[in-house]
Amino acid sequence: MYWVDWGTMKIQRADLDGSNVEDLISSGLIFPIGIALDLNQNKMYWTDAVTNKVQRADLDGSNVEDLVTTGLSTPFFIDIDAAGFAQQGAVVADAVCASTNPFENCAISVDIEINMSFSTELLGSFTATLTWDPTGVDYTGNSGLPANFSGAINDDNVATGTLAFNGAEANGVSSLIDVLNVSFDVIGNENDVNIFDLEFSAMAAANTFTDLLPILTTNDCSITIDDGGVLGDVNNDGVVNSSDALIVLSYDIRFPIPAPFQERIDRGFGDIDGDSQTNSTDSLIILSYDIGLDVSQFPIALLFCGL
Repeated sequence: MYWVDWGTMKIQRADLDGSNVEDLISSGLIFPIGIALDLNQNKMYWTDAVTNKVQRADLDGSNVEDLVTTGLSTPFFIDIDAAGFAQQGAVVADAVCASTNPFENCAISVDIEINMSFSTELLGSFTATLTWDPTGVDYTGNSGLPANFSGAINDDNVATGTLAFNGAEANGVSSLIDVLNVSFDVIGNENDVNIFDLEFSAMAAANTFTDLLPILTTNDCSITIDDGGVLGDVNNDGVVNSSDALIVLSYDIRFPIPAPFQERIDRGFGDIDGDSQTNSTDSLIILSYDIGLDVSQFPIALLFCGL
């Protein structure tokens, strides 16, 4: 079972008997109020009545995405029409950005997924390209195709922002297939936007050899580069000191803080000890660092690349 808690600002889940409670999302939320699950696509969707967003993530809390960020005023409830979509017999391919707001000088990845859950066919083969703006991200590698697929990956043109790949599996594959993970370093500047464009020139079903392109829906993903910085620099002034500790402590006791500071905390800049919470313990570590005490067991004042 899954639930939202606006008091603790968390999304959690547990076994049906109430055991094995897990924190799925414990940062970036202010007033989560509605939740819906799409078990076919391994996704959960929720609304936040204070940030005025509709967001989604994988069912384990990873790959958080902002879906609707404008035009909302106190969204409370949410539902999804997964069954209606399934009736179309669609095949869905997604480029999934691990982070939609990566920090400057950090690494990101893009997952290529093909979802056959809504189709009676089995995926047999595909030919695809992923393109991007190479001035904003620098290609560093890929995971390779799944072990049961034969195929090739052509990275000869990654300097100009193109990766080509194909694959085939004679027996066919159903459900959700993780086709490829592509890695990049962020080299662009703050507020630069980069679109990862996924295109298929061929896709066929196993056994029936049916052309799947007419029923294929392809979804791209995009990133907007955040200015980033070092862990502990909550006010984004380039240093970590008692001013940052005061902001963290004020946040912990629910005193109002300026929106830019709140955003930095939501992104994890105040979570020094890495426990997914920003509280007085983190404030104490910052104060200790500020006066030269040894806190080298924590990555404080080092490049921070997100939670």
